Amino acid sequence: MSSKKQILVRVDAGKVWGISMGHARRIILLTEKLRNQYDIVFIMKDYKDGIDYIKSYNYPIEVIDIHDDSSDSLILLCKKNNPKCIIFDMFSINYDSLFQYTRKNKIQTIIFDILSKCSVEPDMLFNDSFVPEFVNYQQIEHETQKFIGPEYFVMPDAVKPKVLKPEVQHIVLSMGGSDPACLTEKIAKVICLPNNIQLSIILGPSFEFHDKILDIIKHKDNIDIVVNPDNFIEYISHKDIIITSAGRTLYECAFLGLPSIIVPSITHEETTARVFAEITGSVNLGIWHENSAELLNKAIEDYCENFKYRSIMSKRGRKVVDGNGLQRVYNLINGFIE
Repeated sequence: MSSKKQILVRVDAGKVWGISMGHARRIILLTEKLRNQYDIVFIMKDYKDGIDYIKSYNYPIEVIDIHDDSSDSLILLCKKNNPKCIIFDMFSINYDSLFQYTRKNKIQTIIFDILSKCSVEPDMLFNDSFVPEFVNYQQIEHETQKFIGPEYFVMPDAVKPKVLKPEVQHIVLSMGGSDPACLTEKIAKVICLPNNIQLSIILGPSFEFHDKILDIIKHKDNIDIVVNPDNFIEYISHKDIIITSAGRTLYECAFLGLPSIIVPSITHEETTARVFAEITGSVNLGIWHENSAELLNKAIEDYCENFKYRSIMSKRGRKVVDGNGLQRVYNLINGFIE
């Protein structure tokens, strides 16, 4: 039996509206740094794409039903696994009875939150948002240690910011790990590019409609498809412009200084996109609508024609995310777990 302390990780992922792969991407970066010191077991709802993603990193997984939001199941898994700590990375967390149990049994709790809708009181809370309305925790009165802001954005180590080129030669389109809003397809159908500009379309690990995209681009010689690149951030860092939603990728592009055209995929991303556009000068198309195609192609034209404009948004983005969040978060958690 291992002498390491155990951590349970509660996360969900998959081609599910409002979930996708972002939570799993973040928590894997962290657990890969923690796994030398701790035994780590994941608890996940039975969404195949998400479970397959975590399994690819060789972690044991306790699978629960997709409709199971009860504290009881997690309490049973605590009794089975005897963890020192539970880490949650989920859209919303409402396990009131579980948190009563963890406090009584001295199990430490850590939450990664995104919208300040946390209704429980963990020992430690992280929220990397730069949106003021998403980091308001007046409802939490417990002595929770709070770490707020994009300095706690978790991204891979050893990534370098890009150097902008005056001429745009290569654009990349990336709509996340699964793209449940089908934005990749919508954009691929309407995007207009001169022949001297290449477009690479990234299809994430849980994207299902490869054949549709292939059919759309089959007569377009300057468009290619890249499926789940091994080093996503390194790959996009060599491009000149990105078209992306307002999830984790937008933060990564901020660090890189990669000029972004933002197409939010869901309501809370619309707020993130609006604030990021205000900070950096990036174009935010808003939730896809009947005029989005025209606005998209006009934004591409404006970006391509104005290097100074792209330089300004690149520099402003670099001030939002410094790229050291993973080490900060690791140091805080490693020092916190007794």
